[in-house]
Amino acid sequence: MQYPDRRVLMLIDLSGLLAAFHLALETRIGLNFLYGFEMTRSTAAYLLPPLGIILLLWIPLSVWLELYRPRRGAFLGTVRQVIESVVAISVLTIVVTFFVRQLGEGLSRTFLLFFAVYSTVALLLARTLLRAGLAICQRRGYARERIAVAGSG
Repeated sequence: MQYPDRRVLMLIDLSGLLAAFHLALETRIGLNFLYGFEMTRSTAAYLLPPLGIILLLWIPLSVWLELYRPRRGAFLGTVRQVIESVVAISVLTIVVTFFVRQLGEGLSRTFLLFFAVYSTVALLLARTLLRAGLAICQRRGYARERIAVAGSG
């Protein structure tokens, strides 16, 4: 199976992280009745880590963890790698937010939990759909790997 271009995969991942961020925000706001503090969209700017920081941290972290290195074979390796990346970005987001915002005061910990879960699901779903799409294209004769054998004998 051909591996998709790294830039395309990174763009899909960044889109998944963006969707996970907004879904986690809406989940936290929707579950206000369970918490003592009611979060609104206006207070979210003070209680959530900045989305820009999360996305900017993702790029070097994913390169360092070799998330976009071409792989072949089992999907379980991809699952493990995505989970490692999400855990690493979550920890890094907490550390950066700790130093950016008065030692993390007021940071919504439940949002971070929702974001970690949703981003894992979004990244795995994107990779599954991409893998299935590549398999369909290959069965139809598109995106085939071609080789040429040259020489005598």
